[in-house]
This record gives sequence, structure tokens and C-alpha cells, in this order.
Amino acid sequence: MPSVALILTPLFASIGLGALSGFLRIFGSAEARILSRFVFLIAMPVAVLDFMQATEPPGPAYAGLMAGYLLAMLVSAGLAFLLSRRLLGLTTREAGAAVFATICGNAVFLGLPIAFSVPGWAPPFLILMILEGIFVFAIGTALMTWPLPGEAPPRGGVLGTALGAAWRAVRNPIVVATLIGLGLAVLHAELPEAASGFLDLFGGIAGPAGLFVLGLYVAILPRQQKTLSPLPLGVLLPVKLVLFPALTGLFVWLFTGDETFTAVALLFTGLPPAVASVVQSAHYRQYENGTAALVTGGTVVGLATVTLLLSVLLGG
Repeated sequence: MPSVALILTPLFASIGLGALSGFLRIFGSAEARILSRFVFLIAMPVAVLDFMQATEPPGPAYAGLMAGYLLAMLVSAGLAFLLSRRLLGLTTREAGAAVFATICGNAVFLGLPIAFSVPGWAPPFLILMILEGIFVFAIGTALMTWPLPGEAPPRGGVLGTALGAAWRAVRNPIVVATLIGLGLAVLHAELPEAASGFLDLFGGIAGPAGLFVLGLYVAILPRQQKTLSPLPLGVLLPVKLVLFPALTGLFVWLFTGDETFTAVALLFTGLPPAVASVVQSAHYRQYENGTAALVTGGTVVGLATVTLLLSVLLGG
């Protein structure tokens, strides 16, 4: 098992280089968007396909992993919604953005580079990514488009909007690459050596590029918002970084008794809020300032809690 220092030193150095580039204004928000699209749409799908086609396909025990995650996600999302409404005074739509930021973790830019570094962690991590893409996007979109009093529901209704969001999430390149890789693994199909060489070469840039982009956003997001309220950090960040992973780890352990699955579930749900939360809140124009505060502050705090979590999970 690799040490925490061997995993996190290059990871934090890549994030730090991105943050420094952002603070020095070498790159701005336009470049960050372009780089994030490159990582999300091209580099990371290639890395995922390269990994999944060479791994063992999921077994029956994955059902317990999936059930544990979904149960904990629903409980945590419900609590985040209630806290957003009662303590933060948000509307249903604003609370939807808050719920999305609380439940959706930074799996692409931060989680996957870690999961790829620990033997046996990447396959269950990718399965959880598929579940998150389907269900969290559906719940968040449904709430952020919830009809106001006296307002006609969106075309197709709230359910139709949620299903559309889930379908778009299923079609994202990382999910598609995961499913193709799983298909190749099930069929025991071996790619030609030249194709494998390309996947190894190109996929190798995904992790560093994603971490660099994460660092850029840490520097850029505070500049985009004139004020970042600390209130959502105090109310929702404990749900994101403490309660959600604790519940998921407990349920996955009860359902599977598998140490690897439990460790992966803890890592996946203990990641800081995803940059995608800012994109979604801006798209639906709901709770943009609070979401930016959660992502910015949550990333800084989350890097510390992920370090502590990995130290426990990896024994040092």
C-alpha cells in the first residue's frame, strides 16, 4: 500500500502550481474553463477507459456498495435541504443548489487521481461516480427548477427535467468511458498494443491537469465573488465532510463488510464540493454566492480532511 506522503505530495504540488498560476494571473477564468473541459471531456475519459479495460468487472458485492451510498446520499441530501430552508432561509430552488454543492464531491479533479494511486480503489470509485452523476444531478436539477407558487411547471414537469438531467449525466464522457471499459473487461478483450500505448500516454496527463485546474479555481473563485458568506460553510460543510462520509462508510460496511469498499466510500463522499456545483448554480441562477463560498472554503478545508482521512485509511 503506498504511503500518504507518496500520494499527496505530487497531488498537492500540482494543486499549488495551479493556485500560484491563478494568483499571478498567468491563467484566468476563461483558461480555467477551457482546461476543465479538456480534462473532463477528453483526458480523464481516456484515462478511465485505459484503466477499466484492464481491470476485473464488478461482482455481486458491488450491490452493497451502491445501496450503502444511495441510502446515505438520500439521508444527507434531505438534511442539507432542511438546513438550507430552516437555517439559511433559502427558497426551494436555492436549497436545490445548496444540496447539490453539499452532496456532489470533486471526484474528477481530486478523487480520481487519488483512487488511481491505491490498488483496488479505482473500480468501485468509478461505480460511485456513475451513481452520483445519475441521482445527484437528477435531485439537484429537480429542486433548482421547482415551480414557484402560481408558476407553471417546466416543460415536461419537474420529473421530466430531473430525468433529462440524469440522462445527460449518463452520457458524459467519463461515464461512457467507464461503461466501454467495463464491457471490454467483461469480454476479456485485449486492445492492440499501439492503442494501449496511446491510452497510457494520453491518459497520464489527466490527473496532473485536473489537479492544476482545481488549483486555478481555488485562486479564481474568490475574485469572481465580491463577498463569500461564511454562513453556508458553518451549516452545510459539516454535512459534506463529516456526516455524509460517516453515514456512507457505516452503511457500506454493514452491507458488504468489505474494507476496500468502505475505504473508497469514505474517500468518495469525503471529497470537497465539486467545481461543477458553481457551474450548475450559475446555469440555473440559484444561490451562486453561497455555492461559490462552499466550493472555495470547502476545497481548502477538504484538502486537510482528505489528508487526515487517507492517513487513517492507509495506516500512516
